[in-house]
Amino acid sequence: MAEIENLGFVGVGVMGEPICRNLAEKSGLAVLATDLRPEPLERLAAVGVEVATDVASIAARAQLIFLSLPGGAEVEAVAT
Repeated sequence: MAEIENLGFVGVGVMGEPICRNLAEKSGLAVLATDLRPEPLERLAAVGVEVATDVASIAARAQLIFLSLPGGAEVEAVAT
């Protein structure tokens, strides 16, 4: 199994933003995140989270990806 160096995070809304922040501050790993809204990404960038332009760029670099999305339709859209 490959060593985990980068974490990905998709969906940094009400629940996702604090989870992503915690990962960035406490995991010791690089964290990349994306969202439809720029405001939470700007706040997360201030604590070291790298803002990714899209899900594909996260999938290309992260060994483990977290999703914090509102429902099944959104998960399906991201996964496909």
